[in-house]
Amino acid sequence: FFSMVSTPLWVAVVAILMWIALERSGPAASLQYVAMEMPRFSEFTGPFALNTRLRDGLREVLKGQIQATETVTFDHTGAMFSATRTGVVMKVMQPEGGSPSLQAWATLGGCPLGMQFDRDGHLWVADAVRGLLKVDSTTRKATIMASHVTLPGGGTSPILYADDLAIAADGKVYFSDAAAIAPTVDDHGHWDVVGASVLNFMTGQPSGRLLVYDPVTGQTTQLIDGLFFANGVALAADESYVVVAETFRFQVIRYWLKGSKAGTSDVLIDNLPGCPDGVSASADGGFWIAIPTPPPKTAVLLAKSAWLRAFVARLGKAVQPPPVPWGTILKVSSSGVLQKCLHDPDGLRIRMVTAVTEHSGALYLGSLHTDFVGLYED
Repeated sequence: FFSMVSTPLWVAVVAILMWIALERSGPAASLQYVAMEMPRFSEFTGPFALNTRLRDGLREVLKGQIQATETVTFDHTGAMFSATRTGVVMKVMQPEGGSPSLQAWATLGGCPLGMQFDRDGHLWVADAVRGLLKVDSTTRKATIMASHVTLPGGGTSPILYADDLAIAADGKVYFSDAAAIAPTVDDHGHWDVVGASVLNFMTGQPSGRLLVYDPVTGQTTQLIDGLFFANGVALAADESYVVVAETFRFQVIRYWLKGSKAGTSDVLIDNLPGCPDGVSASADGGFWIAIPTPPPKTAVLLAKSAWLRAFVARLGKAVQPPPVPWGTILKVSSSGVLQKCLHDPDGLRIRMVTAVTEHSGALYLGSLHTDFVGLYED
């Protein structure tokens, strides 16, 4: 652009943009922006080499009946549930010989993201604005189980962005608090979870946490802090450890719950080819990882300058790096070895995949940019 105009003109344009940025208020204006190094990530080569397996094998479920569902989950009868951006949990009705349809099952009033049923049939929800919720299977009423964390030295801190969860056999709920930046309502009246994540990247400040809620004590405590956007959560098959996706470090962290390493953490897999979102247990004891987008080139550039990130953040979405149209899911073993890589490299069929749920041999894919649930079968 600047090569097409005279020097005085582009200087004037930059000056106007700077004035706009300085005048704007809102969440971006009150944040602190610090120096950061762009974490390492892999290219789509070698084990991550591009293919079209996801694109070619994808089917669309509930086409046109659903919008931007983060994930889906299943109850003990095999019924599928999703959630809307307006805070309503929907049950998929499947009449014999008929087409599936959606029925409102519970109204939460917040922004439901990760969901899972416990062994008693109650639905637990990581709600980005309300915290950790439990929906009674009979009354369908939601109760806030955790909105604050009990800190080691005493006192509490608020949960600002509950993202995903996994329920252990003893009833403990492991869940992520993505960042110390709460989602706000966008111009369409929806909770802007993506915008809050972008702001977290722009600040350069890792503020995400892995938490655990203990139903016996009713307390929520912190297992890991300092995560650069804590995202998907899943338990190992033997519950010896729990994993959490660290989106902006392109890795999945493992926190040991049992054995000699209990209470410590390490890396399950790193140098991923994009930003990991949802992580879920696979039927064979490994994990599925959703990769919504590779790092935009503009994000790599912005990482070099705290001042530039602050400037762009205050200008708003119009100039912030958009996600690359893409669809990728990965399968890794329980030890973090890559086993499978499925792509829709142009996002022609599905893009911004946020979660993978394996059920009865099929994979159900959530996305914030589709009007259907993706279904993939090998």
